[in-house]
This record gives sequence, C-alpha cells and structure tokens, in this order.
Amino acid sequence: MKNYDADRIHWIKNHVPTNRDDYLEIARHANVMPVDFPRTVYLEVGQDCNLNCSFCSKPTRKKFTREMNAETLARVVDECAENGVYGLYLHLFNEPLLHVEKLIPVIRRAKEVGIPIVAVTTNGTPLTEKIMNDLVESGLDTLHFSFEGANADLYQQVRGAKASVIERRIEMALRIREEHGRRNDRDQPVPWIAITSVRTDETDEEVDEFLTKWKGTVDDIEIRPALGFLGRTVFRDWEQPEKRVGCRYLGDRIIIAADGSVIGCSVDVDAELCFGNVIDGQTIREIWHSDYYREIWSLHQWQAWDKLPEPCKSCDSWDFTATKRSQFSQETAR
Repeated sequence: MKNYDADRIHWIKNHVPTNRDDYLEIARHANVMPVDFPRTVYLEVGQDCNLNCSFCSKPTRKKFTREMNAETLARVVDECAENGVYGLYLHLFNEPLLHVEKLIPVIRRAKEVGIPIVAVTTNGTPLTEKIMNDLVESGLDTLHFSFEGANADLYQQVRGAKASVIERRIEMALRIREEHGRRNDRDQPVPWIAITSVRTDETDEEVDEFLTKWKGTVDDIEIRPALGFLGRTVFRDWEQPEKRVGCRYLGDRIIIAADGSVIGCSVDVDAELCFGNVIDGQTIREIWHSDYYREIWSLHQWQAWDKLPEPCKSCDSWDFTATKRSQFSQETAR
C-alpha cells in the first residue's frame, strides 16, 4: 500500500462514495484499512432457488427456519442509505426473482432513499414480462444474468435448464428496457444488463464464440473462474497465490443471509461464522464495530490462521477477489 498521509487515510475510511471510481479506490484498500461502514452490502431477500447447479452450494445448504420480513428489510435498506452504502446487491445463494413480493419493494425503497447502485443477479428462468416491467419501474440499476455453459449441451448439464429459454429471457429484458427503461447521465440505458458466467468445462474456443455471440447485444460480459464453496462444489479452475493475505471481504462489505444472519463471506453458505442478526434488532453498524468482528479482522491482519474459526481457518479461496481481477475474461459491449 502507498504511504498515505492522515488526510488520505481518513478519506479512505470515511468517504461516502457517489461514483464508481471512488468506490473502487476504497475497495482496493479493504484488506488493510477497514472503512467506518461497509460500502457494499449483499442482502438476500429469500432463500429459495429453482435450480440445482453443479457449481453452486445451494443443493447442500441448510434450510433456514425464519426469514427477514418486509419491515426488517426496509430497516436494513434505510440504514444502508444513512451510512453511505454505494452498492446494494439483492442476491446471494438464492434466486431473487422467486421472491418478487419482497424484492420489488426493496428496490423501490433503496432508490427512494438514494443508494447509488442497486443490482440483482438472476438465473433468468423465472423472468416474465411483468416482472421485467416491475424491475424497470422500480428503478433497478443493474440486472445480471448468470449464464453458465458456453454451449447448449453444457448449459443443460450444469444448470439442468435449456439455454434457449434463457436466451429468450435476455432478449425480452433488452426489449422491455428499450421500450420502458430510462437513461443515465451518460445517456446509457438503465437497467444495465449483463451476462456473468462461471467457467466450467468450456474450451477457449467455446468461450470466444460465446463472447462473440453476445458482444454488442448486452452491456457487459464477464467470464469468471469457478469458486469452490468449502469443498461442496465440483468446479474450480483458478490458481491461488502461494502466500496468504488477510481477507479482502472483511474490510468493505457485509453479507446478510435470508434469515438475518450477518456473515463476512460469500462462501459461508450456512452462516457458520455469524457476527450477529438483524432480525434480532441489531444494526449493521453495531455488528460491523462489534468486538467479535474486529477480532476476526485483526486475526486476518496478523495472519493468525490457526486461531481463526471456520470457515476462515480452512479457507482455500481467500484471495478470490484479487485473483478474479487478473484471471477473468471481460468484455465491455458498449
């Protein structure tokens, strides 16, 4: 890290980002300089998913006995806005569009209270014209389609669904956006529509064909390496650096599972390392500044791996956020 003076350190820790450049600058220091309040929040509005993908941990995830209601979700959104959250991502291990009765009001509220970026990732199968119109009307900023399998046979194998159906859903989403969407201050259509794909068994040639097919149609395409979920999933095709460093997630983001559990990691599918619960009345700020959260963060900084609880102790994906920057294939279509 650069040798920053006190003013710069204060800016990184306390600045409320209003644009992507500031947001990324703060995120770059997340593993050595935690912010006053997380700038990224993942909020899971429900726990159900309609697919059983081979690269995902969902099939072995435990069933929660309770879920956040509308009142709790609204309280979380309001706290995010009051404390300068830049990105609110309404997905985790679930399929958000199975929960539109909670999802749409959350998006509306988030935009009403001024959260800059509100995003949803979907497998696309539940998307209908009505849901897409509701997403556009609600003010959603980004809609990611998770599209695994660069060819139809592999998509069927990995997802258990038909690629042609999802292709039609994406085309429908683009059409409705064109008809009813808005444009941002850079005259770009909103919501931003992108394809995110976890690479499985595709050849380089198949990946290139996939990128060529969609480039110029959607706004962005990202091919990601497969992330292991604590040994539960089949695919993993990226190389971890040899020397471990403190987790980059703990410094600038927080994850809230459907049952209100506040966790620090996107592979902690069963909330093994739970820092608190918003259903029980705790605030994100209380949890973020709790002695337990600070203790876990400090153990990462001191590289005291043996003293960490699970899943951190046995983590084999500790540098995934940095690895993906160098190993992802990304194409910007516009």
